[in-house]
Amino acid sequence: YVGMLMDIGVTHQLDMTAVEIDFFGSPTRFTAGPAQIALLTGAAIVVGVGYVDQNARVSVELADPIYARPSGDRKRDLQVVMQQVGRQLEQFIRAKPEQWYMFRPMWDNGYHA
Repeated sequence: YVGMLMDIGVTHQLDMTAVEIDFFGSPTRFTAGPAQIALLTGAAIVVGVGYVDQNARVSVELADPIYARPSGDRKRDLQVVMQQVGRQLEQFIRAKPEQWYMFRPMWDNGYHA
């Protein structure tokens, strides 16, 4: 098993592979690391979030696994897999928007969520 903390809204890291995805209707960049590992190893990606529940305890929710399927077009495969990750994150954020905050610009237009 491999656990990763994923940085979203990659805008300034020049040494990491990132892909553009649609996130809440606007283009942004996500690190491609999870997709790279999944495509190389066949491991599933399980997106999860931690949040503070109504009893002031930290709770964790997990989405259904994402299985990366190589098509022969590596660049496209990275984008497709990370778009799936982004969609799952959108679902978590929509369910509990008060639990999410970006500490830096995420979209090229400078919009902060």
